[in-house]
Amino acid sequence: MNRGSSKLYLLIAVAVMVFCATVGARAAIPLETTPSWHSTDEIRTYDLEWYFATQGSVYPDLYAANIDGPVYVYTNSKTDPITISTTPATVSAVSENAIDIDFGDFNNDSYNDMALVLDNGLVEVYRATTGTISTDWTLVWWSCQVPTANTVKAIWSDVNADGFADLITIGDPDYVKVYYSNGTGDFRADTGCDDYPDWETPCTYRALSIDVGDVNGDLYYDFVIGTGDGDPIYLFMFDPNLGSSGHYIPDPVWQSTGTPITRGVLLRDFDKDGQLDLAAGNVGDPSWIFVNTGADPWFATTPDWQSQPANDTYDICACDFDVDTGSAPQADLDLAEGNFAQADVIYVNNTTTNGVLNMATTPTWTSDFATGETLSLACADIGEDLTATDPTVDPELAAGDWDQFNVIYINFSELGPYLDNQIPAEDEQCVHLDADGRLPDCGTCSTIANIYFQVWASAPGASITSIRVFVDATTSTMQEVTASVATNAVTYDGIYGRFWEACYYDPTVWNPGDMVYVRVNATDSNLGFKSMTYSFHVAELIHYYESDPLDGAVIAPTDTFWYTLADTCCTISTAHSWLEWNGPLGATSASLSTSAVVGGSTLYTIVCQTEDGYPLGPGYYTWRFIGEDDCGRDYDYTIHFTVVGPVWPAFRGPGWPG
Repeated sequence: MNRGSSKLYLLIAVAVMVFCATVGARAAIPLETTPSWHSTDEIRTYDLEWYFATQGSVYPDLYAANIDGPVYVYTNSKTDPITISTTPATVSAVSENAIDIDFGDFNNDSYNDMALVLDNGLVEVYRATTGTISTDWTLVWWSCQVPTANTVKAIWSDVNADGFADLITIGDPDYVKVYYSNGTGDFRADTGCDDYPDWETPCTYRALSIDVGDVNGDLYYDFVIGTGDGDPIYLFMFDPNLGSSGHYIPDPVWQSTGTPITRGVLLRDFDKDGQLDLAAGNVGDPSWIFVNTGADPWFATTPDWQSQPANDTYDICACDFDVDTGSAPQADLDLAEGNFAQADVIYVNNTTTNGVLNMATTPTWTSDFATGETLSLACADIGEDLTATDPTVDPELAAGDWDQFNVIYINFSELGPYLDNQIPAEDEQCVHLDADGRLPDCGTCSTIANIYFQVWASAPGASITSIRVFVDATTSTMQEVTASVATNAVTYDGIYGRFWEACYYDPTVWNPGDMVYVRVNATDSNLGFKSMTYSFHVAELIHYYESDPLDGAVIAPTDTFWYTLADTCCTISTAHSWLEWNGPLGATSASLSTSAVVGGSTLYTIVCQTEDGYPLGPGYYTWRFIGEDDCGRDYDYTIHFTVVGPVWPAFRGPGWPG
């Protein structure tokens, strides 16, 4: 979550950003350095948060708290490849002029609710009812501190471990206050404004930032606050034995020696030992990390790590940006700084031995905008990669700007790899089986290759390094299939790099009407990984004919008749017929001349005529017409009809002698 402060100590200088839609050069961290996404609005954004509608959901939307206007939401397309709307929707149901926003499930209905801090210091809580966006919010609680309100941040946390999200607020200056949720949509017995927290500090603090986490491993959430005006960083511990259900110890149990202006604090496990460490982003001083010692007082009073050089850092966030260790909790978290009038940067975490922090002291990744005025950072995997099909977290970095555009630095793995030119295609309804019930040859690769596609890499110069393909009738029991041809082919002059052209043989025997799922897992040289799934239908074996005359008909003498071959989706490629006369002179046969084909590619009408142009004579006829389609399927139909009319030899027919 974003933990930046909301009040500026610096004079705000106006700068101009120039944005380019191309992908920046690849760094060791696979993030763009020039963002391919930026908002169309220029508004003073104090805080950004990725909104996940429910716990464990994917495809978050981006919310922005703006001091000079409404709350904005940039919506996620929730499709692959991921797109975020650049023009925001206005969240009209909530108050304007906000400086902080945070989400948590306040009323235990599984949807994450909103806490909003306004520029006048008031705090509001809005209930989410459906997990959708701009019209989903209902005001259910607000503080009543006017005109003395100084609140700058609010954060959700299950303080007393009862399963419900409680609310902690800080101010500059103000008491730190805790409001316990009752789990049904209220903090106390009444709704509406509430000036009476369940717990507060005995004295005020000039608090600018806050984060929560279980520092001492007792399963209760502690919190740290960063301060300004010459005060240190403070740690407060929860004691379950205080009061009837536990409270925080009134006074800090630890404080730092240094007294910077700390606008961002985080409690995260940076050294991978299972204990939460403390990171601090400071204005005009280096960023710090205090490693958890595992015993009281939990942190040394001086930092175990500090960045070089010092920046004017207004917010920090931590994600595994270089995607080098997989998913949490074992991911080695890298540290991002959001800097004012300086470039945003990321320090890569190289920790390999649990408990021994190895964080780079100089930036591994630097944005291309040294003039950015970042007040807020938020990192999250905005795509589908948190699902079981792709457990690797590939986070993006969003930056909220004081006086310019908001931007998102996209992880290359979201830009690619991506599927192209699939055969059979996505949602294809006309895939026929061969004679053995298997998918037919794709027509591009070797004769046994029946699944064909291209997978593009994520950036110019990158290439696909591996592909695995799985096929089944459900997505839960995917079976891997093998490649028959694979070539790392041409370089595409654009946002994507080299592609892998691949054909795969699926030995599965399918039935008409089956849904076939294909999952492609691809990696590229940008460290990008993506799992992409598409599906198609095996066509029903529907083909039929119509004719005039019909089978079993009794007709008058005629020299012209017709038949139709029809197919559900394949093109009829050839068609011809024979007519056999079973008269008093025995069976004879002759071909019929055929006129032009009439109709569409899947419906062929063949108009036939006797070779000599005479009507058919009386007798019993067997008519056979055959054809082929371009799916390799044969048609062979036989019908019978009888001709009655004047006595021979007034008429002649195809079987008529001499």
